[in-house]
Amino acid sequence: SIQEALITGSLFSCFHRYADWIDIACIAQSVNVIAPIRTEPDGTSWKQSIFFPFQLTSQNGRGMSLKIEELNNADKSIYGSAVLNEDDGVLTLFITNRSNEECKFTAEFDSISNVAESVVMDCDDHEKTNAPGDETVKPRPFAVALNGNTVEATLPGFSWSMIKLSL
Repeated sequence: SIQEALITGSLFSCFHRYADWIDIACIAQSVNVIAPIRTEPDGTSWKQSIFFPFQLTSQNGRGMSLKIEELNNADKSIYGSAVLNEDDGVLTLFITNRSNEECKFTAEFDSISNVAESVVMDCDDHEKTNAPGDETVKPRPFAVALNGNTVEATLPGFSWSMIKLSL
């Protein structure tokens, strides 16, 4: 469900935020039970909603975790992390909107050249799960604007997002 994806995404952001304390993190069940991939005895398989934050964070959350200065987030409905990959010249933001309300997100940086990729996961039915042939709880592209060095986006309510920026 989207609830599980938000918890998973928030957990990975927590790992980034406390990277100076956390040496290693593992996933216990990788297939079936409470896992990102489910299978049937006939060989059918499908990705659960938690697969996508795991995949995208694994692929794009490598580098140096940055400290985030949060402003205007008194209710703590937005939770996220930022990872800088200096070798690739990429800064990736992982953002969870824990509120049911959409919110305007802005972030300012010293030098951003473009938005390389932006995806969001949300679902009107918060308890809908993926099933064989029906992987509807998954990331989709969404609009992110770059005005100078300011990133602007509208985060849907109850969503997890990844914004990848080229430096």
